[in-house]
Amino acid sequence: MIAFDAHVLQWTLDDAPPDEHTRHHIKEASYFGVDRWSVDLVLKGNAPLAINFIGIDEAAMWPAKKAAAEAGGAREGSSAMALFEYLDGWLMRETHGRVDVMLLATVGGIVTL
Repeated sequence: MIAFDAHVLQWTLDDAPPDEHTRHHIKEASYFGVDRWSVDLVLKGNAPLAINFIGIDEAAMWPAKKAAAEAGGAREGSSAMALFEYLDGWLMRETHGRVDVMLLATVGGIVTL
């Protein structure tokens, strides 16, 4: 997902952009084996553009991918899944099962163009 503030004149998305300076959120879900996505933008003005981004590693979601990792899936032995398994056990012990955990391996940040 990316988010940014700008007056977009044109873009390569399905719908036309709003005709004003506003906050934009663009969400894209890829599938296995695809690790790139792009969008072309034409912006009004020439001010620097700060883009907030976040990505989720689809194969490192706990407990959703627990069975795949245990069955020898692509992420068997991944450090994220090993950490999540440890944290899940710790939370189970410490909270006596009162916490329903969901853990995600993510990356995020801001880049200015």
